[in-house]
Amino acid sequence: MEKQDEAVHFFVSDTGIGMNEDQISRLLTHDGTKNRGIGLLNTHCRLTRLYGAGLQIQSKPGEGTTVSFKISEANLILRTISKK
Repeated sequence: MEKQDEAVHFFVSDTGIGMNEDQISRLLTHDGTKNRGIGLLNTHCRLTRLYGAGLQIQSKPGEGTTVSFKISEANLILRTISKK
């Protein structure tokens, strides 16, 4: 996690097998497939609904994957105020 450009950026990286562009695009889209699980797509949709932007996935086969998202300070402040 780090602060950049008036936003908080969250990153999770691994050194696994990585993914190609087609694999990445299928992770964040509703394609009607059953039994896909709820992990990344659910998180992506919730972040988009709450903060206006979802997950970003960068990956290269054989090199690993980084999943990230950012929340602007303005959104953090608004969400904090609305919960009080």
